[in-house]
Amino acid sequence: MARGVTVVFDWPADSGDEAEVRWRIPGEPDGQRRTVTRAAYRHEAGVRLPVADGAAVEVEVRPVTLLGGLRAYGPPSTAALPARADVAYRLERHGLPGRRGGTAVFTASTAVRARRLLLVRSHGPVWPLEPADGDVLAEAAEAPLGPGREVRLSARLPRGPGGWLRCFAVGEALVLRDPPHRTLKVP
Repeated sequence: MARGVTVVFDWPADSGDEAEVRWRIPGEPDGQRRTVTRAAYRHEAGVRLPVADGAAVEVEVRPVTLLGGLRAYGPPSTAALPARADVAYRLERHGLPGRRGGTAVFTASTAVRARRLLLVRSHGPVWPLEPADGDVLAEAAEAPLGPGREVRLSARLPRGPGGWLRCFAVGEALVLRDPPHRTLKVP
């Protein structure tokens, strides 16, 4: 799995075919810089920055165009991403057909508090991108996670056509990592 930070932005229609991306880890003296072409940006679906997982980062993007054969830089757009903790989950299924249940087990390698953890079943065959794309089967509020501290959400799986189970974590400093896609399918 690729790690780091992906920067995504709206490429101005009237700008050139290049943008300059600068990034810096707060507290470090030097930043890094990369020029990306419009074609590379589209191919990579953004700009991938080699930043350590969970590290805070400050990013600046500005358009670059050629004027009279010289590079001209447009005004920068900036964003700051706070430090974040990776939270992972796995799904465990249990019970007999017709009385199936599921448990989402959340883990984190560093101590963090999730404002909300949700176990959601999709409304149909479409992968849920947000909790509103399905029915919330179970949730926990103000859940502490960390080494040796799992949070478990259990629910009975309603009967009906297949779909997807997916979890969501609400909290500013959290990045929720999905398990392999195939493990989230509901038969």
